[in-house]
Amino acid sequence: MDKDTTFFMPPTIGIVVPCYNESARLPVQAFLDFIAKYQTFVFCFVNDGSKDNTAAILQQMHTAFPERISIIDRRQNKGKGESIREGINYLMTHYPITHVGFLDADLATPLSEMQELANIIKQNCYSMVCGSRIKRMGANIERYAIRHIIGRFFATLISWSLRLPFYDTQCGAKLFSVEDVHQGIFDTPFISRWLVDVEIIKRLQKKMGYEKSYHRIYEYPLREWRDVGRGTRKALFCVICVKNSNLIVSGTKFDMLDLNQILMKSF
Repeated sequence: MDKDTTFFMPPTIGIVVPCYNESARLPVQAFLDFIAKYQTFVFCFVNDGSKDNTAAILQQMHTAFPERISIIDRRQNKGKGESIREGINYLMTHYPITHVGFLDADLATPLSEMQELANIIKQNCYSMVCGSRIKRMGANIERYAIRHIIGRFFATLISWSLRLPFYDTQCGAKLFSVEDVHQGIFDTPFISRWLVDVEIIKRLQKKMGYEKSYHRIYEYPLREWRDVGRGTRKALFCVICVKNSNLIVSGTKFDMLDLNQILMKSF
């Protein structure tokens, strides 16, 4: 549907896209094409203190769809978790949406999959639907083998800790029912900059109770996901380094002290 049409459908789904130095890899046209086609989606791009041309690119996108694209431009980098929290609160405050979520800026998870998440959460009245990168027949999941192997170790650790049979907590595509998360989930800053997904699940689990959360959180096996990576080719190799109680895997920091606090803290 052309964006200039006089027929307008009010937005019901809000998506936060955290951005940090994304000017070289932000698929601008893919976002614009999706927004033009699906009027029920609105986006909030959070520029988290980028040092490149990200802010200017986001402003151009906002100009193309001023009513459907919002920009939060922060000079100071506060991390992905705070970007997600601030963006979700902005969307829930400024739009009459029924569902809200977040998606990685590089579209490792394609926008078409967010449409699938939206269909699933609406049809089944789930509180949370998470994309899950399950490599299987009939799906196109492209993930570096060493990242997958190490990721499985951490996913198993987190699943045991949460007492929930999660396969993949860290996929950057999630959608929530506003009714279930508008209070108590995104009110206060997260403990960790890196394990935000786990903390969100833990907060939902505490708010809803174990049994309800078990049945109201759903993992959707993605049909398509690709490991986009970051920076030069050297960044594609997995580097493991234990230092100052932090385990750094493929450029992602898993702070075991943060994990302990998330699991033990009473929210």
